[in-house]
Amino acid sequence: MMNQRVLTLLVMVVCHIVFLVNASCESIIYFDEDLNAQRKDYPKSIAASKDFINNLSNKSIASFENFECSKSDYQDISISINFGNYGNATLQGIASGIKCIEDSSQTFNGAYPITGNKFFLNKATCHLNFENEQTAFGFFTTDFQIRVLKLVFEDNSGNSKTYEMPFTIPVDGGSVAFWGIIDTEFPFNKITFVLPDQGDGFGFDDFILGTKRNCNIADSDNDGVIDVFDICPETKNDLYTDKYGCTMIDNSEKIGVIDAIKALKVAAGIDNFSPVPSGFALNFNKTGYVKVAHNDDLNLSTFTLEAWVKPNSPFNNLTIVSKGNGNTHENTIYIFQIQGDKLCLHVAGSWHYSEITSINTDRWYHVATSFDDSTNQIKFYLDGLLVGTNIEDNPPYTSDTHEMFIGKQGYATRDDCNTFDGKIDELRVWSIVRTDQQIMKDKNINIHESTNGLQAYYRFDHGSGLTAYDYSGNNYHGTLTNMNHTYIWANSNEE
Repeated sequence: MMNQRVLTLLVMVVCHIVFLVNASCESIIYFDEDLNAQRKDYPKSIAASKDFINNLSNKSIASFENFECSKSDYQDISISINFGNYGNATLQGIASGIKCIEDSSQTFNGAYPITGNKFFLNKATCHLNFENEQTAFGFFTTDFQIRVLKLVFEDNSGNSKTYEMPFTIPVDGGSVAFWGIIDTEFPFNKITFVLPDQGDGFGFDDFILGTKRNCNIADSDNDGVIDVFDICPETKNDLYTDKYGCTMIDNSEKIGVIDAIKALKVAAGIDNFSPVPSGFALNFNKTGYVKVAHNDDLNLSTFTLEAWVKPNSPFNNLTIVSKGNGNTHENTIYIFQIQGDKLCLHVAGSWHYSEITSINTDRWYHVATSFDDSTNQIKFYLDGLLVGTNIEDNPPYTSDTHEMFIGKQGYATRDDCNTFDGKIDELRVWSIVRTDQQIMKDKNINIHESTNGLQAYYRFDHGSGLTAYDYSGNNYHGTLTNMNHTYIWANSNEE
C-alpha cells in the first residue's frame, strides 16, 4: 500500500496561489561565447541566451531593425528603445551608430547583427538609461576584440554593482558572446558599458528585459525540505488514485484525470514552462557509448548525477551514466538508469527506484538522482521535481579501477550492456548532494567549472568529432566508442 507521500504525488492539486518551485532568489549570470563564429553557427551563445530567457517571464526583446542606418564612423549618439511594458530606455555614447548589412554572409569590420540586418556598433563607453527599474537584462555582442568589458549597474540611489564579461583573450575577429543577469535584490535603472580604450568597438544586438519567474514557496509541511509536497498540503487527505495516473475528489466531486508529473507542474505554475536543452546533444542508438578513463576522484561515496535525456524506448533498461564493472556488486560505484517509466539507481550493491514517474518517448526530460553517504538517503528528480526517496543501509563501494561510461552499464566483457537509445545532453557528475532548490534552479543553465562539487560535466556542444569534452576543468574527457552511425551529434531542438 502506498504511503501518504506517494499518494500526494498522484494528485491533481488545485490551489488559489500559484508558485514556481524554486526557492532561490539570488542573482544569476548567464554567459558563453563562440570564438571566430564569422556569422556562421554560434550554438554556445544561443544556448546561454535560451537559458536566460527560460528563467524569465514576460520577456521583451529589442533589436535595431526599426532604426535608420548611420553612415558616420564616430558620433555622439542618443537613441530611444521601446521595451513595451518595461518602458523606454535611452542608449547614449560615442558610437558608429546603427549599421546595416544586407548580405547575410558579410560583417562590418568583424561585427554583425544577430537578428535581421541591423545592429548597434559601439566605439567607446556608452550608457543605457531605463525609465523604469529593471531586474533582468541580457544582450548579444559580436567582434569583441577588447581586453575587458565592464558593466556597471546603478540604482536610483546611486548605488552600483560592477561585472566583467569573461571573454577568452586573445580572441579572433567575428566572435559572438551572450551575457545576461537576473538580480531581484538590486533593481537598476542604468547600465554603463565601460570600454578600456576608445576605438575598441564591438557590436550590440537583441537587448532583452524580463522578470524572474516567481521563486516563493515555503516549507509548509515542516519536513526541512522544500519540495513538491509543499505546494498544496491541504489536499493531501482529499484524493483518489488509479493505476493510470490520478484523479482528485474534492468533497466527493471528481475534478479530472491527469498524469502525476503534469499535475505537479500545474500546481507549481509551470505547466506551460517546458524548456529543453540548447545547442548539440549526443545521439545514442543502443550500440555506442562514451568511455571515460578511470580516475579515483570519480569513485564517489556521496554524489549527484543529472542529465537531460530524450529516450526512444524507455521500457528497456537505458543507462545514462555508470562507474565500475557493473557485473559485480563490489566493483560497481553507481549505475543511473531508466527502467520502464521509472528512474533507478544502483549503489552499495542494491537497486533503488523512484516512487512514481511518467517517462515517455520523443520528449526531453531532466533527470537526477543523489546519494548521501552520511544519511544513507537516495533521492530522485524528474524535471526538477522530487519524485522519490529511498534509504540504503549498506556502505557504498568506492574501490574500483574500471572506466566511467555514458550511455552504457559498465561490464568488463560486453559493449552492449543496457546501452542508451536516444539523446543525452548536459550530463553532470557532482561529488556533493545538490539540494532540491539547486537542481530545480540550475537544470536549465550552463554551469561554471568553478561551481562547488562539480566533478565532471559533459555539455556535448562542440557538435563534432569523437571526443566528449569535460567542462568541469578536471579534464575527464571521454571517447566516443562504437558510435559510427549517422547523426551522432544532433541538435537538441530537433525532433
